[in-house]
Amino acid sequence: MLQTLLDTLNWLWLNVVAASAMPLGEGLYGLTIAPLSRIGVPPFFQVLFIGLLAAGVSVTIKRVLKIEEKEALFQHRISKKQEIQKYLPALKDWKLKKVLLEATDDEIDEIYNTYIAYKFSWFGMVYLLPIFLTLFWLDWLPDFRGPRFLLAFPENSLGIPGLSVPATFFLGYIPGLILLNRLRKRLGRRQGAASCKAMAGAAKRADA
Repeated sequence: MLQTLLDTLNWLWLNVVAASAMPLGEGLYGLTIAPLSRIGVPPFFQVLFIGLLAAGVSVTIKRVLKIEEKEALFQHRISKKQEIQKYLPALKDWKLKKVLLEATDDEIDEIYNTYIAYKFSWFGMVYLLPIFLTLFWLDWLPDFRGPRFLLAFPENSLGIPGLSVPATFFLGYIPGLILLNRLRKRLGRRQGAASCKAMAGAAKRADA
């Protein structure tokens, strides 16, 4: 039984996952690394660029899945329960007050635990999945299998000999993620301000 399961998983990996991943990886290579190599971009900047692209993928996934809206909904539910608790001390019946306090505490704990579970899964989908898949893809490419360091530092440079492929990737991914999130928030504020102005103008025209 166990051997049958292992054989099935092995078949799925070789004939489904690997078979579909290889053409996808080759297509990504043709769209990203290959053109950069042809125009003479050094490998360090190639991986840096891939890190920026991966950051864009993370931001896109976060927006498509509406993670911020879902987090705000959980936080709103928790704050509502906490607001209810503020009025419970005014109850004169201490037994009823105790029961209601315990009930709301249990509800808050349940909502919070569900929120933490969802947050962990969202974190995996938004950040960990793009990072691991991209690093696996870079490791699979022959271009980056040879040199240990994409950027070598001088000797006795703080004890760091250079930047490897993963370090270079994160050097592009983390700043790119911060920059894209800031740009998205700034654009969101501008769009919100524009919609408020449009609503105010419509209200003035309606009053006139």
